[in-house]
Amino acid sequence: MRSGDFAFIFAGTPCAPYSIARGGVDCPPLHTADGPVEPCPIGWEIYRAEHDQLLDFTCEIFRAGDAVGAACMLENPADVSRRGSDAFWFAKSHHGSIFKTEAVRALCLVVDLLSVIFAQCSFGGIYRKWTCILYSRALHRHLAGWRHLG
Repeated sequence: MRSGDFAFIFAGTPCAPYSIARGGVDCPPLHTADGPVEPCPIGWEIYRAEHDQLLDFTCEIFRAGDAVGAACMLENPADVSRRGSDAFWFAKSHHGSIFKTEAVRALCLVVDLLSVIFAQCSFGGIYRKWTCILYSRALHRHLAGWRHLG
């Protein structure tokens, strides 16, 4: 990637492995608030590994984009385990979040990213799905006001 090739990178990396809807025999949790479920539930190893690769690829693209000045945004369901957050949900707080993964935490150490949490119903969605966007500091003036949408 060269400077000027991209001005903006947006990713909505699949959230299914971290979903609060996971649970039970047919769809076991693959991540908890503490990290990946170990050992991985039998039969789900490839699925989880493929999604881990997608997330690693997303983080690689963000690092490369940041290095050439491209702004970045990562959208995913908000972390419901974070006490004090608008999205906190005690009954589901044991679930994982893409934002608590090792890959995203490592990304945040090298790329200056901020976050905003908002409810999708604020934009006309029929559900109050709490969503988080991790974004480059350069986008702050465009997204800072979203903190009040919920």
